Amino acid sequence: MSQLENPIETDVFVDIGKFGVASEEVVSQFRSDIERGKHWFDALLDAIGSWGITEENINGVHYKYLYDGEAFDWLRLAERLCDAVPDLLPQNEVELFLFEGKWPLPLSEEDFEKSLGAWKYSAHLNYLYGVVIEESLQFAVEEEIVKEQRAMAFPGEGFGFFEQIFVRIYDLDIDRLIARYADSVGEKFGEEFSQCEWRGFLYWLFKFRCHRQDGARLASDARKGLA
Repeated sequence: MSQLENPIETDVFVDIGKFGVASEEVVSQFRSDIERGKHWFDALLDAIGSWGITEENINGVHYKYLYDGEAFDWLRLAERLCDAVPDLLPQNEVELFLFEGKWPLPLSEEDFEKSLGAWKYSAHLNYLYGVVIEESLQFAVEEEIVKEQRAMAFPGEGFGFFEQIFVRIYDLDIDRLIARYADSVGEKFGEEFSQCEWRGFLYWLFKFRCHRQDGARLASDARKGLA
């Protein structure tokens, strides 16, 4: 479950400006572990457990790993680390892992938690529920609306399809939600969100919904997002 009600204060992540070259030290250790014979996935999890930067720019690409100080996108970090040592990795296994979720080694949830560390694992769960499942909930509601409109004599007429998804889940239209989000984070956004901005918005929507809805509706929406 999400750890939002009891956030853990920690220095496991630090501001990029305070961290210096330590990220390259982690990458160097990752490479060294593989070269010494450790399975690349075990070495990857060790590197993720040692990582401390919340976001960075590499060759014009922005990588963001931590949202709102509490939701950890460990797969984005895994992608960044794998990109750093492509010559040492079996690319077919890497692609199956990153794009299809097929882990190259069997790993229990308990061992996964130990690899990440308690705080990062809790933050991973926050991201899972607050970003991944929140987006799945939106897709599920989209499918509901499509089915409803297909059953109508004039499907889609008089309806703002995209608007309905957000109104149905959050009881507000998308423009008002974005305005509230922008105000809460003190930022202005362009016409389209970047990938990082969209994920940050999803996590904010999750928290917004949790604070406004009763337990029964939250449970219902969680089941819908997990389906």
